[in-house]
Amino acid sequence: MAVYAAPDDLRAYVGGRDVDRTLPTDDGGLDALLREAEREVDRYCVGWTILSTGRRFDPATLPVYAREALRRATCAAAQWLAALEPGELVGTSDYLPDSLRVERRAAAVSPRMIAELHGSGLVLFSGTLIAPLVP
Repeated sequence: MAVYAAPDDLRAYVGGRDVDRTLPTDDGGLDALLREAEREVDRYCVGWTILSTGRRFDPATLPVYAREALRRATCAAAQWLAALEPGELVGTSDYLPDSLRVERRAAAVSPRMIAELHGSGLVLFSGTLIAPLVP
């Protein structure tokens, strides 16, 4: 069972933006997607101790602003994961003729997830800066 966000949270977050109809419609499918999204968030939020639950965070112990950021980031990651093709998810390569070149590679993590985590205090390290440690 997902801890950071619930299926109803994901439905509310996506609203009418699931134009490609990539999200599962049943609660079981949404919960499985949210569990994978939690792992994406945890992989991004390095520097925190892994709890006995296998997650980096216990939402009940976080301040409200951080808990809400965690919920939104998990929903953003779930929406992003649902939109990926299975080959993109496992990191397979596409082969292009020599005359073509890739203009822009797909993001390795959900850009919207990163935006939702910004300023929450949950990201201790990034590729460019180190945030102050929160006691």
